[in-house]
Amino acid sequence: MTDSLIHRPKATLVMGATILGIALVSLLAGMVPAAKADVQGNMYFCTQVWLQPYGQAGDRCASPLGGYLYAVTGNTVEHSGCVSVLNNIGNVSSTWACTPGGNTAVQKYFPGDGIWRRGIIRNNTTGSGAHMSGSQWCYTCG
Repeated sequence: MTDSLIHRPKATLVMGATILGIALVSLLAGMVPAAKADVQGNMYFCTQVWLQPYGQAGDRCASPLGGYLYAVTGNTVEHSGCVSVLNNIGNVSSTWACTPGGNTAVQKYFPGDGIWRRGIIRNNTTGSGAHMSGSQWCYTCG
């Protein structure tokens, strides 16, 4: 069989290799999921969400998208609130930064260190629920 391949014209071998290459690329492309568009800049999450009192289920709300963040911001209405970030497995991976009271904002900054994060906000008042909004500034999120 190798003798017949060696004696074939060069053009036939090149065409066969090209067809094989195209077939392989097509096969691999079908296995790769479609990529999501990346978001750059400010991305709002949990806008004016009602958060339960601190320590109860529902006292926090996380961004649905994560990525490489520059900052996370929280805006409170009635009471004190906090911001932090989740790591890629859903654990809070940084200390909480909190506001002193209602109608205030808090920000937490992160270096461009290539660590994947997702913004999270939390009510910081044990006595009552509160409205809060979050946003995250992304190098790239998606």
